[in-house]
Amino acid sequence: VFATGTEINSSLLAYGECSAYGLFTTYDSWSNTCSCSYGYRWDYDVLGNETCVSNETYCDNKYGYNSTYDYSSGGCGCSYGYVWDTDYSGSSICVSRTSYCTDHYGYMSTYDILTSSCGCISGYLMTTDILGNKSCTSGSSYCSGEYGYHSSYSSSKGSCSCDSGYTLDDTGQCTETQNNVYFKLLDLDADNK
Repeated sequence: VFATGTEINSSLLAYGECSAYGLFTTYDSWSNTCSCSYGYRWDYDVLGNETCVSNETYCDNKYGYNSTYDYSSGGCGCSYGYVWDTDYSGSSICVSRTSYCTDHYGYMSTYDILTSSCGCISGYLMTTDILGNKSCTSGSSYCSGEYGYHSSYSSSKGSCSCDSGYTLDDTGQCTETQNNVYFKLLDLDADNK
């Protein structure tokens, strides 16, 4: 019977029976069970037989070759430059940071190592559609959609503004600036011209 952890809970008649589970199996005479040597754990071989495999092999088999074994936590994690994601079947796997961002937010996304999160490349901004899905959208397209054709996106400011000669009207659209000239009305003395 296969058991999680480091032991198989089956009765054994002799020490030699543990060798059936591979080279890295040890026999415990007190409990009369087989266990994996340090740095190894129970898993299945390609034929579906129980065997002891290295912790690294276990992680690779379960989460892909970009995973690694973390001895401090006693579990699997992702190698440097990789993050957790799910594959098409919903299983956890380790993928590159870049792949994670482009899969979730589009090709114009990038991974920001300082914030440990995905962002957008210059000229693009993170937007949310009506279904709540986030993606990197062209700043120019976003601004013209929100404020009209005479608006522009500034990557340095991270915001939209009206083009030169245009101003935001009451409806939230960039329209041509009115160049009104105002005069000061003076009292005229009509009798003296």
